[in-house]
Amino acid sequence: MIRTNTVATDELINLWSGSGTEPRTKFHILRRIGDCYAAISPSNTAALIIPLPEGDPLGRGRLLGSVRLRYETLLQFEVDAKAWPQAAAVIDCLDPKLVRTFCAVVRDVLDRLQATSVTSKQVSAALSAWDDLLRRKSKLTDESELGLWGELYIISRTADPGAMVDVWRGPLGETIDFFGGGVALECKTSSQRHIHQVSHRQATFDGDSISAFVTSVWACEDATSGKTLVDMIDEIMVSVSDEAGFLQKLMAAGYQEDHRPEYLRRLACPSPPSYFHNEHIPKIRAIDDGITNIRYDVDLSRVPKVPAGDVQALFAALIGK
Repeated sequence: MIRTNTVATDELINLWSGSGTEPRTKFHILRRIGDCYAAISPSNTAALIIPLPEGDPLGRGRLLGSVRLRYETLLQFEVDAKAWPQAAAVIDCLDPKLVRTFCAVVRDVLDRLQATSVTSKQVSAALSAWDDLLRRKSKLTDESELGLWGELYIISRTADPGAMVDVWRGPLGETIDFFGGGVALECKTSSQRHIHQVSHRQATFDGDSISAFVTSVWACEDATSGKTLVDMIDEIMVSVSDEAGFLQKLMAAGYQEDHRPEYLRRLACPSPPSYFHNEHIPKIRAIDDGITNIRYDVDLSRVPKVPAGDVQALFAALIGK
């Protein structure tokens, strides 16, 4: 059985970051991870080697952004003074600047490979969860960056950011951003205090035994004390146990590690977020048949806020703490 929970992501990053640039004629195996091996490829890329059983029909390789999957019919293994040839799947990182993303991919792929004898088909299937996420996308728009920053700001303010990431549903395409413990929380971020755009589905979200809320985040540019989107991500990354899961959600939201240098806007909140019961959010009460959804602007400045004590209870229920 292949497991990676004994290898920290930072340990893998450090392992692969010092690969050097000297010419190589074969794979340099750095350490064993379960039944697999962290290595440096002959082209000096960070690589994970997954041994395959004899007679396994090798699949076709794939290129997913900076991550490549390929197969070696007979790869020469040299480990602890032992050497042998064996078929293998090789997943490697083509961009040294994206080692963190690669480490997240590696940990997730290995956690998905539970068989004692892994086949090439299983390796390909384990990597398929990253297919769309790893293909290059454009940088987030300013509006999308602001929205993601606000959701990360809410995550960072909780007593357990890791638990909050676990209930973060917005990047997965769900109607509400956070859902857990019978609590639904939609996060709205704007550069104008209490002015937001909502969808009819969000404003009318309800269900049996569900308490729905909206939080209003007022974020403004602050070159002195503000934090960039990357600052927020790095702070939360330290607090999460499932870094691969967190990065997957970030990428589903449109964030890509290769765009890190482009996120220079520093944002800060002039006042703490405000929270509102969904039942108090202004709504469109009647809609003609045939209209599937509506988005509209709301002004929450006169809507009654949830008291501070109830906000604490809201988060306690949301993350189960």
